[in-house]
Amino acid sequence: MLDILDTRLKATALPTRVRNALQNNGCNTLRDVTRLYECDLERAPNFGNNSMLQLKEFLMAHGLSLRGDTGPDLVAALRCLTNDLQAARQAYNRCVQDLRAIMATEDLTLPILTDILKRGF
Repeated sequence: MLDILDTRLKATALPTRVRNALQNNGCNTLRDVTRLYECDLERAPNFGNNSMLQLKEFLMAHGLSLRGDTGPDLVAALRCLTNDLQAARQAYNRCVQDLRAIMATEDLTLPILTDILKRGF
């Protein structure tokens, strides 16, 4: 007898958009999906609130859930925070690189710097 967790996503009744987004996120079976935290999927391209709702309803109907969906999970929360910090650090590093490039090519005066900051650079 095949364990439901070993069911390939292609064989499920998940909407195509949800299934494709999961597969693009490296999931091939329901077991792969249940190992994900919600924050993993929140960052996935083409996986919005509607997709999350459809996935959670599907998993609940089959007695499954995403990792950490069974109650407060400190590890999941810390993992999400770590991912957010890494993304913020990458954005900061890109801004610093861009500012250095501007400083190397332009005379960075207070009006120019003010304009850059107003643009959200």
